[in-house]
Amino acid sequence: MREICGVLRRLAAGSALALAISLPVHAAPCPRDDPATRVTGQAECIGFRIYRAADAGAAPVLVIVIHGDIVGGGVATSHYPVAEAIARTHADVVVAALLRPGYSDGAGRASTGASHGHIDNYSAINVDELAGAIAKLKAHHKARRGIVVGFSGGGAFAALLIGRHPGLLDDAVVIACPCDIKAWRATRPGRPWTRSESPIDYVDRVPVTTRVAVITGSADWLTPPWLAENYAARLAARGVAARAEIVPGATHTSVFRHQTILQAVGALLAPP
Repeated sequence: MREICGVLRRLAAGSALALAISLPVHAAPCPRDDPATRVTGQAECIGFRIYRAADAGAAPVLVIVIHGDIVGGGVATSHYPVAEAIARTHADVVVAALLRPGYSDGAGRASTGASHGHIDNYSAINVDELAGAIAKLKAHHKARRGIVVGFSGGGAFAALLIGRHPGLLDDAVVIACPCDIKAWRATRPGRPWTRSESPIDYVDRVPVTTRVAVITGSADWLTPPWLAENYAARLAARGVAARAEIVPGATHTSVFRHQTILQAVGALLAPP
């Protein structure tokens, strides 16, 4: 009898463990939305920093800037100088530098949700969380248009946003993007990625009215130029105004600081 009871206890413990593993992580929405610092996307609290041009006006263009993966951990701040430069250089804009789910900036801003160790996290859930936050920011600022600027993994998010949520944003600057996840991971060490959505799979959903600048450095060994060229070519083949620009000598990280980024944003701020 004791042996049978022991087996039953082990089975019950195993079932409880399996149930615990299968249960989803509880979402953590914002206690309250604050359009200056954080809003709930779908179910997670998305943090951001706002930069406003001195003459943004009553119906500005909302520019969204999204950071990269930061593999190995660390804070997400590389997109802040870019967002600030856009607001300082261009008129009639409000710029929101978003923190992707599971990331923080080390200065009190953070987004809830799962970054999965800062790798393989371009999931549908995470993309939809940012989309929900962007929709709220557009409404709050009464934005007449929206542009997304994303670097590296943030470039993948930018490309996914215009494809998975057509019409949410009008134009995009996609920088150093692993825009074909399967082909990209085949060239990299480690396991295939299984959680991430691939921007190349959403090309047919990008509205033909969208303008897309796809930018990569010629010396980028992490996301080589062919990724940008292939993604831009696929968009252009179906009538999207997309172009690939390869910045001579720029590396994976230095391209995000290159003047080409501000020039691309400026071109998209002009009416179509």
